[in-house]
Amino acid sequence: MKVYFGFLLLMAWTVFGYENPHQPTLIGGQIAQKDDFPELIYISSGRSRCSAAIVSSRVILTAAHCIENEGEIFPADFVVNQQAFRAKCTHHPDYASKYSFDFALCKTKKDIDVKPASIGSEPVSIGQQITLTGFGCTQPRRPDGSQDPGGNDGKLRYGLSPVVRLPENSPAGGYQYFYTESNTALCFGDSGSAAMEKILNPKTDPHIIVGTNSRGNIRTLSLLSSTFLPGFQNWGKAWAIANQVDICGLTKDCESKPEPKCSREKQKIKEWQKRLEQCQQSNAETTDDIIEL
Repeated sequence: MKVYFGFLLLMAWTVFGYENPHQPTLIGGQIAQKDDFPELIYISSGRSRCSAAIVSSRVILTAAHCIENEGEIFPADFVVNQQAFRAKCTHHPDYASKYSFDFALCKTKKDIDVKPASIGSEPVSIGQQITLTGFGCTQPRRPDGSQDPGGNDGKLRYGLSPVVRLPENSPAGGYQYFYTESNTALCFGDSGSAAMEKILNPKTDPHIIVGTNSRGNIRTLSLLSSTFLPGFQNWGKAWAIANQVDICGLTKDCESKPEPKCSREKQKIKEWQKRLEQCQQSNAETTDDIIEL
């Protein structure tokens, strides 16, 4: 198991060829209902098992450490609406030397028919409530390490946790992690899923991504790679252009509601009706001033 400065990677593994059918969900989270988060998926890459987010009809976002390198191809496999997909993934170019750039963008050959989440551009702030999500384990690790995480049921969970540390936004890139800390925390299997702006009603509130699940202490502290900083935003836009795809929030507005059919024409009709009423009123006033002789 990989450990970075006391924090653990949150992906799950298939060990000795045996795969747990209920892979490691979020500590302290509540179970998501059907269609609450259709854009959140469970992916496999080699022996890694992680979460991910659909961010356009052809693109998913996950953590770089979730994607295993098989030669020159970084594949990810997943299922949406009983349809199998394989995506070709790219690590963020800085991930090899700076582990907080824990991003991978993956392109599919065919469209994914679900409403995607959007990448936000507004930075987080201390105390801001963040919605954590994931398919990972549910039981925290004891501080002394005497208890392994568990409680795996294969269900997506989500919950709120406040920001307690901000990332570094420096010209050189800096430390990309922001931290949340509470009884809602990430666990093994949650890696790669989306940290979002506060969501109270998943079916009506916008799903705006502010970070990618990366690491944690498997108790209370969660480390998220910031998707609102230039380090991700600039790379994501360039990657989308190079791969001839859109990414919601970066190259395409996927949150605005489409303009109602014939709305412009209806507005013109209202303007003409108003002008006609004014004209008729003016004629009436002119007529009232005329006296028969």
